[in-house]
Amino acid sequence: TTVATNLAIYFRALREDLPVLLIGLDDHQLIDRMFEIQAGASGPAIESALRSGDLAPAIRLGQYGVHYVPSSPDMSDLKREIDDPFYLQSVLMRTGWEGLVIIDTKSDLEVLTQNAIAASDLSIVVVHDTACLPQAQKLYALLDQWAVPRERARVLLSLVDRRIKYAEGEDVLGFLISRIRALGFPLFETFLSRSHTIEALYTNPEG
Repeated sequence: TTVATNLAIYFRALREDLPVLLIGLDDHQLIDRMFEIQAGASGPAIESALRSGDLAPAIRLGQYGVHYVPSSPDMSDLKREIDDPFYLQSVLMRTGWEGLVIIDTKSDLEVLTQNAIAASDLSIVVVHDTACLPQAQKLYALLDQWAVPRERARVLLSLVDRRIKYAEGEDVLGFLISRIRALGFPLFETFLSRSHTIEALYTNPEG
């Protein structure tokens, strides 16, 4: 979520003429807290918008010029109703959004996450330790199953603490990069460092 929200703001700052829509397929309200202009505004949320097959009535203009769809605490109900991994793709086409869409998902590969992957030109696979790699393997296996090029997903190393060293003198970044390259996963050249600034984004006196 930290990556998705900051990407949305970054792209708006980079190109102010580019409409950016942020969608959260989770049941938390971090996106609402970050982008909401008018607290308690009425209108459909992501769950009811997906059920109707059109996101347009639910889209709101938020802070920093980023558009977003309000979250819903009832997303788990939707998971039991959708079994087509390409449903979100058809909804987005029906919505007709002319711009960039950023989709935030959970880290598991349940049906809503599969829908996000199927609808995306590029999936960012966030990895911060070796325990994340089996989940990344499952994602690339899913792309292989769909006959989708692996380049449609790319690993982003996040919260990397280079102060961690191993007996051979290698740091955690070098270790993770070598493991990911050995697995043949496309990888971003850059990475996100472990940072107190990033960790404090959602816990600060200003809310």
